[in-house]
Amino acid sequence: MVSFGDAYAESWWKRANQLFEAFDMKAIYYVNADLVLQKGQKHYIDQLFRKGNIIGHHSCSHQFARTYKGDYIKGA
Repeated sequence: MVSFGDAYAESWWKRANQLFEAFDMKAIYYVNADLVLQKGQKHYIDQLFRKGNIIGHHSCSHQFARTYKGDYIKGA
């Protein structure tokens, strides 16, 4: 498993995606959704998804999941 934290598109889009495509591989990309949106990189995520990759959510705050309380994990 590879996790791409902090939305560095040069890591997961420009490097990893090109390598995976060269070998006709699909991947699970865990990305920080807040930073992807802030940096205007959603179009990269959309393309990865359309090509059959899975997009997972890399937490924004790195909060320990066992400490979640109330509505913290409800979708935005």
